[in-house]
Amino acid sequence: MYGQTVRVVLMVGAGVLGLACKGPSLPSSVTEEPVCAPFDQAGEHMRGGLKQPVRLRVMSGTEVIATVMIYGKSGDAAPPTRFLLPDANKEYTVEWTQCPNERAPSPHDPNEKKPSRGAAAYICENAEPYATGKHSTKSGDPSTHDIPLPTPPSADCLMPLGKK
Repeated sequence: MYGQTVRVVLMVGAGVLGLACKGPSLPSSVTEEPVCAPFDQAGEHMRGGLKQPVRLRVMSGTEVIATVMIYGKSGDAAPPTRFLLPDANKEYTVEWTQCPNERAPSPHDPNEKKPSRGAAAYICENAEPYATGKHSTKSGDPSTHDIPLPTPPSADCLMPLGKK
């Protein structure tokens, strides 16, 4: 009896460890983001420039794997919006929603990982997706983690290109 209990515990433990040993997440990027002119407001460099940001949701079945807000790039050389996806051979459903409300510009500090305390979060609610599709990733292949942004219904910028 004791030997069977130990075997069951070891098998369960090995199963839990097996789940924990799946590959780490890989950096993923949004490609083909709209480019809006960089601008400063009240002495602060502003992040992104889309008047109405786009929300990307990556789902596996009904489980949301990632939710990312896309504010637009401040120039062609600016880094893309990045997030993490599991390093796996997997097909995901991607859902693109343009937020109906215009956002207030928020400061951008490239050294900051999180918004500063007191910074208001932008919430995109009650919006219908403008595009959905499938996206497949391959384990060990970072190039499959780049997801192109379909053109949003409104790509208007807070600050038109060519102005500061």
